[in-house]
Amino acid sequence: TATPVRNKSTFVGNDGIDDTAAITDNCSYTQTLLWVHQTEWQRELLKRYGNTISLIDATYKTTRYDLALFFICVRTNVGYSVVAEFVVQSENTENIQEALTVLKQWNTDWNPQYFMSDYSEAELSAVEAVFPSTKVYLCDFHREQAWVRWTRDHKHGLSPVEAEELLDLLRACAWAPPVDGADPGLQYRAAASHLKNSSTWKNHLAVREWLTNKWLSIPIRR
Repeated sequence: TATPVRNKSTFVGNDGIDDTAAITDNCSYTQTLLWVHQTEWQRELLKRYGNTISLIDATYKTTRYDLALFFICVRTNVGYSVVAEFVVQSENTENIQEALTVLKQWNTDWNPQYFMSDYSEAELSAVEAVFPSTKVYLCDFHREQAWVRWTRDHKHGLSPVEAEELLDLLRACAWAPPVDGADPGLQYRAAASHLKNSSTWKNHLAVREWLTNKWLSIPIRR
């Protein structure tokens, strides 16, 4: 069965204190939208397949409305299936966490060993808050997509040869065997060192800033 739209409303009076009473002329009104949907069939799929690995995937520019649409997916015996959907008014940690909490309340046995996400701090933080014992990793597809788009964007000043070289170096970092705990492993450190010794790294400040501030800051999520 479908779950109806739910609106949460907060009324903030002139004294700055939250008030759930009726709106009056001296109050400002703020409203955020949260819509969570899951059918019985989806719930059964999540129960059967969701405790090994679950995925969260945000879609962009797929509706006429400026709202963030998310899918929760699992891998079944016949491929990947969507097992829940939710819409939040803004894509931040608080809203995503609330939606995941609703789904967790509906599916009390849902506690995946692994969760996969794209590189979104809001998504990563929300998943870890709701599932503190779950290991959260980055999706290979979204990571590769982000790398290709950045390296081939002319504003970053890379030649086609440099772009391909950088992609190869990044893939070597990503494909290094993981190590349990916070240690990224010897092969990862060697690959990262090779990257930092490359001419592309040394000759492009934009490359160094992008990788240092983003991708190289999260080696355990690769």
